[in-house]
Amino acid sequence: MSISNFFSGYKPFKNVVESTPVDSMLMGIYYFKFNGDIVYIGISNNLGSRLRKHWNGASCSNLKEYRDSLYVKIETYGDATHLDSQERASIRNKLEVTESLLIKKHNPEWNIRKKGSHLGSLLDNLIQLFK
Repeated sequence: MSISNFFSGYKPFKNVVESTPVDSMLMGIYYFKFNGDIVYIGISNNLGSRLRKHWNGASCSNLKEYRDSLYVKIETYGDATHLDSQERASIRNKLEVTESLLIKKHNPEWNIRKKGSHLGSLLDNLIQLFK
């Protein structure tokens, strides 16, 4: 099974963690769904490593409690292994803007509690930049 085929749609969190290569530098956005609702949206330069941190509870103490009921969807933006730092920074910037827009659109409960008004400030700053 190729990575791109596996990552289409939502999958049980455990399956995604077990199938995502930890040593790759897959950059992308990930979504957590619980009871049919998107509850968290995140980005990472290394999806395999980041998802394992979530799975182990290193990033959020209450996540361990829900992990067996979570579904995850991943949108990859490429493998950064062979990209130079400028290319990685460019993709990271795009991911941050996309994440902010998605959080504003979906209003996921765990993002709002975790990040508060930081994302709104980021979007406001971006809007001011392009005026």
